[in-house]
Amino acid sequence: IDRSPLQLRRAETRVLQRGYDNVELLCGEVDDREVRHRVGEGADAVFATRVLHHAASPRVTMAALAALLRPGGELVVIDYQPHEDEVFREQRADVWMGFAADELRQLATLVGLSGAAWFEVPKGFVGGGIDGHLPWQVLRAMRPTATPPTSRG
Repeated sequence: IDRSPLQLRRAETRVLQRGYDNVELLCGEVDDREVRHRVGEGADAVFATRVLHHAASPRVTMAALAALLRPGGELVVIDYQPHEDEVFREQRADVWMGFAADELRQLATLVGLSGAAWFEVPKGFVGGGIDGHLPWQVLRAMRPTATPPTSRG
């Protein structure tokens, strides 16, 4: 899912080059009705790569990503750690200049995900793209399989 037709064309090229036959590309936002319809009962896994730093509200976006999961499904968020490269705000429409690990874990908890684990992406895995000099991170969290009982009192 991407809101940019250009990014989807690039993704389509990679999908075709790699021979994947189980990938469906969709132009839109993660909270669009069509996206929810296509996901159906929920996804086993949702990968959100460099999405949150473009979101007007990271909490709303994280909630929309979590809503795409089936119970027991896992969300993997790949995004930047805090940085000060203003070029990304000025030329790449970045709203947020990265997130601290605790911020990501807190977002996951606030939207009802559990078991949030954070990992730093080693420099050698980032590549040499325009954002290759930025620090990257991964958050993994799961949609609980059952809703815990609420306490009354």
